[in-house]
Amino acid sequence: MHRAQLGTFREDLYYRLAMVEIKLPGLVERREDLPLLEKYFLEKFATEYKKPIAGITRRAQAHMAMYFWPGNVRELENVIGNACMMVDGTIIDIGDLPDPIRGQARDFAGQDETLISLEELQKRHTIRVLERVGGNKSQAAEILGISRATIYQLLAQTKTGSDR
Repeated sequence: MHRAQLGTFREDLYYRLAMVEIKLPGLVERREDLPLLEKYFLEKFATEYKKPIAGITRRAQAHMAMYFWPGNVRELENVIGNACMMVDGTIIDIGDLPDPIRGQARDFAGQDETLISLEELQKRHTIRVLERVGGNKSQAAEILGISRATIYQLLAQTKTGSDR
Protein backbone atom coordinates (compact mmCIF):
# COMPACT_ATOMS: atom_id res chain seq x y z
CA MET A 1 0.00 0.00 0.00
CA HIS A 2 1.44 3.38 -0.96
CA ARG A 3 1.10 6.65 0.95
CA ALA A 4 -1.63 8.00 -1.32
CA GLN A 5 -3.79 5.01 -0.42
CA LEU A 6 -3.12 5.71 3.26
CA GLY A 7 -4.23 9.31 2.80
CA THR A 8 -0.85 10.76 3.79
CA PHE A 9 0.11 11.94 0.30
CA ARG A 10 -1.87 13.75 -2.37
CA GLU A 11 -3.13 11.11 -4.77
CA ASP A 12 -2.88 13.23 -7.92
CA LEU A 13 0.71 14.17 -7.08
CA TYR A 14 1.57 10.54 -6.35
CA TYR A 15 0.41 9.44 -9.80
CA ARG A 16 2.34 12.25 -11.49
CA LEU A 17 5.52 11.22 -9.71
CA ALA A 18 4.93 7.47 -10.05
CA MET A 19 5.28 7.62 -13.82
CA VAL A 20 8.72 6.01 -13.61
CA GLU A 21 9.70 3.79 -10.72
CA ILE A 22 13.40 3.38 -10.06
CA LYS A 23 14.53 0.74 -7.59
CA LEU A 24 18.03 1.07 -6.20
CA PRO A 25 19.64 -1.32 -3.76
CA GLY A 26 20.57 0.11 -0.37
CA LEU A 27 24.13 1.02 0.47
CA VAL A 28 24.44 -2.14 2.57
CA GLU A 29 24.03 -4.12 -0.66
CA ARG A 30 26.56 -1.94 -2.52
CA ARG A 31 29.45 -1.89 -0.04
CA GLU A 32 31.91 -1.86 -2.93
CA ASP A 33 30.73 1.74 -3.60
CA LEU A 34 31.80 2.93 -0.15
CA PRO A 35 35.40 3.92 -0.96
CA LEU A 36 34.34 6.06 -3.93
CA LEU A 37 31.51 7.70 -2.00
CA GLU A 38 33.76 8.29 1.01
CA LYS A 39 36.36 9.95 -1.24
CA TYR A 40 33.74 12.10 -2.96
CA PHE A 41 32.19 13.33 0.31
CA LEU A 42 35.61 13.84 1.88
CA GLU A 43 36.71 16.09 -0.98
CA LYS A 44 33.36 17.90 -0.96
CA PHE A 45 33.44 18.71 2.75
CA ALA A 46 37.18 19.42 2.93
CA THR A 47 36.62 22.08 0.27
CA GLU A 48 33.43 23.37 1.88
CA TYR A 49 35.02 23.67 5.34
CA LYS A 50 38.37 24.83 3.91
CA LYS A 51 40.26 22.12 5.81
CA PRO A 52 43.29 20.18 4.49
CA ILE A 53 41.85 16.73 5.11
CA ALA A 54 43.96 14.16 3.30
CA GLY A 55 41.94 11.00 3.86
CA ILE A 56 40.44 8.39 6.13
CA THR A 57 42.43 5.73 7.98
CA ARG A 58 41.99 2.12 6.94
CA ARG A 59 40.70 1.32 10.43
CA ALA A 60 37.94 3.93 10.08
CA GLN A 61 37.14 2.64 6.59
CA ALA A 62 36.90 -0.91 7.94
CA HIS A 63 34.42 0.21 10.59
CA MET A 64 32.35 2.03 7.99
CA ALA A 65 32.42 -1.04 5.74
CA MET A 66 30.94 -3.13 8.55
CA TYR A 67 28.16 -0.65 9.36
CA PHE A 68 24.61 -1.41 8.18
CA TRP A 69 23.86 2.13 6.82
CA PRO A 70 20.10 2.28 7.47
CA GLY A 71 20.13 5.89 6.21
CA ASN A 72 21.92 4.86 3.01
CA VAL A 73 24.04 7.40 1.11
CA ARG A 74 22.52 10.37 2.96
CA GLU A 75 23.68 8.91 6.28
CA LEU A 76 27.17 8.30 4.87
CA GLU A 77 27.26 11.91 3.65
CA ASN A 78 26.29 13.14 7.12
CA VAL A 79 28.89 10.94 8.82
CA ILE A 80 31.70 12.15 6.53
CA GLY A 81 30.51 15.76 6.78
CA ASN A 82 30.45 15.63 10.56
CA ALA A 83 33.85 13.94 10.72
CA CYS A 84 35.35 16.57 8.40
CA MET A 85 33.93 19.33 10.53
CA MET A 86 35.14 17.86 13.84
CA VAL A 87 38.53 16.35 12.94
CA ASP A 88 41.52 18.16 14.45
CA GLY A 89 44.18 16.78 12.12
CA THR A 90 44.29 15.98 8.44
CA ILE A 91 43.20 12.32 8.64
CA ILE A 92 39.81 11.04 9.80
CA ASP A 93 40.14 8.13 12.23
CA ILE A 94 37.77 5.93 14.23
CA GLY A 95 37.50 8.51 17.01
CA ASP A 96 36.03 11.00 14.53
CA LEU A 97 33.14 8.66 13.65
CA PRO A 98 29.81 8.53 15.48
CA ASP A 99 29.24 6.00 18.27
CA PRO A 100 27.12 3.50 16.26
CA ILE A 101 29.96 3.06 13.77
CA ARG A 102 32.85 3.43 16.20
CA GLY A 103 31.37 1.04 18.80
CA GLN A 104 31.03 -1.99 16.54
CA ALA A 105 34.43 -3.46 17.42
CA ARG A 106 33.58 -3.27 21.12
CA ASP A 107 30.31 -5.13 20.50
CA PHE A 108 32.22 -8.23 19.46
CA ALA A 109 35.25 -7.89 21.72
CA GLY A 110 33.31 -7.92 24.98
CA GLN A 111 31.51 -11.23 24.45
CA ASP A 112 32.65 -14.65 25.67
CA GLU A 113 33.82 -16.64 22.66
CA THR A 114 33.96 -19.99 24.42
CA LEU A 115 30.22 -20.56 24.14
CA ILE A 116 29.33 -19.37 20.63
CA SER A 117 28.42 -21.17 17.45
CA LEU A 118 30.96 -21.90 14.75
CA GLU A 119 29.00 -19.61 12.42
CA GLU A 120 29.24 -16.70 14.90
CA LEU A 121 32.95 -17.37 15.39
CA GLN A 122 33.42 -17.25 11.60
CA LYS A 123 31.63 -13.89 11.41
CA ARG A 124 33.71 -12.41 14.22
CA HIS A 125 36.95 -13.70 12.74
CA THR A 126 36.02 -12.30 9.32
CA ILE A 127 35.40 -8.88 10.86
CA ARG A 128 38.74 -9.00 12.70
CA VAL A 129 40.57 -9.90 9.49
CA LEU A 130 38.79 -7.06 7.68
CA GLU A 131 39.90 -4.64 10.38
CA ARG A 132 43.50 -5.86 10.09
CA VAL A 133 43.55 -5.38 6.30
CA GLY A 134 41.85 -1.99 6.46
CA GLY A 135 38.54 -3.14 5.03
CA ASN A 136 40.07 -4.59 1.85
CA LYS A 137 37.58 -7.35 1.11
CA SER A 138 39.64 -8.94 -1.68
CA GLN A 139 42.64 -9.28 0.61
CA ALA A 140 40.48 -10.56 3.49
CA ALA A 141 38.80 -13.10 1.20
CA GLU A 142 42.20 -14.36 0.08
CA ILE A 143 43.46 -14.67 3.66
CA LEU A 144 40.29 -16.46 4.78
CA GLY A 145 40.05 -18.68 1.70
CA ILE A 146 36.50 -17.54 0.91
CA SER A 147 34.90 -15.40 -1.79
CA ARG A 148 34.18 -11.68 -1.47
CA ALA A 149 30.49 -12.55 -1.86
CA THR A 150 30.72 -14.70 1.27
CA ILE A 151 32.24 -11.78 3.15
CA TYR A 152 29.37 -9.52 2.08
CA GLN A 153 26.85 -12.18 3.17
CA LEU A 154 28.50 -12.54 6.57
CA LEU A 155 28.54 -8.78 7.09
CA ALA A 156 24.91 -8.46 6.06
CA GLN A 157 23.89 -11.24 8.47
CA THR A 158 25.85 -9.59 11.28
CA LYS A 159 24.11 -6.25 10.79
CA THR A 160 20.57 -7.51 10.23
CA GLY A 161 20.61 -9.74 13.25
CA SER A 162 19.56 -12.75 11.19
CA ASP A 163 22.04 -14.81 13.16
CA ARG A 164 20.03 -14.41 16.37
